[in-house]
Amino acid sequence: MKTMPLLSQAEAVAFLKQHQISPTLQRLAIARIFFVEHQHLSADVIQEKLAELNIRVAKATVYNSLNLFVRKGLLKEIHIGAGKVVYDSNTEPHYHLYYEDEGRLCDVDYQDLPIEMPANTQLKQIDLILRVASSNA
Repeated sequence: MKTMPLLSQAEAVAFLKQHQISPTLQRLAIARIFFVEHQHLSADVIQEKLAELNIRVAKATVYNSLNLFVRKGLLKEIHIGAGKVVYDSNTEPHYHLYYEDEGRLCDVDYQDLPIEMPANTQLKQIDLILRVASSNA
């Protein structure tokens, strides 16, 4: 079994406190999984990863924690469609490629697909998903 990377407990506590979030056991467990690298995870995947670590967290608690992280600006909520939501730990402006045939979401730097901004505007956030299929599909 492949060992999944995790933030240390101390790193997770410091991270949550830095963002004025009370470090409950459940939030710490989710933060240790989510904030180790940029990734796109659904609440179901988070719950599966918690179970792999023998950590039991109610689905409602997972959603409440993820929604708190979104409100605090630590995650972005991405609606892929048909009720499917994933959470993105990369909060910098970027596009997404969604490989529909694989169910995979990838980041694309917004400078790699330049869009000319109207005069006197400032980029705050990007909510763009390009739906693609693998060339071998």
